[in-house]
Amino acid sequence: MRLCMRDLSGMLLGAALLLTGCGASDGTVKVTGQVMFQDQPIPEGEILFTPADGKTASVAAKIEQGKFICEVPTGPVQVSVTAFRAVPGKFDLSNPGQQNPLLEMYIPPQFNSKTQLRAEISSANKDLEFKL
Repeated sequence: MRLCMRDLSGMLLGAALLLTGCGASDGTVKVTGQVMFQDQPIPEGEILFTPADGKTASVAAKIEQGKFICEVPTGPVQVSVTAFRAVPGKFDLSNPGQQNPLLEMYIPPQFNSKTQLRAEISSANKDLEFKL
């Protein structure tokens, strides 16, 4: 999937409005972890934890140099990972006078829109590693 910067900004703003951020509250655990894609840390992206109960709000965290930290509700969660990179030699020319790099999401759908990733969050299981 290829996106321009305008599309990416809109999606991130929408996600921020729909999701609760990382914040401590009852029934949460501070989770830390690492996300690798093709044996390399993801330089920059986002990880989303969606509780399986369908009642508790999802929580998103930034991935920086493959690492993330966030307060996540305890129990089973579905995990989604997104990350974008510039397409070499391709530009978004929709804004006159501006040449912005065209971005693509390079993480396969089985790790985001059709995620198969799951985790069980507890005080005993709070250091996570995802190898995509």
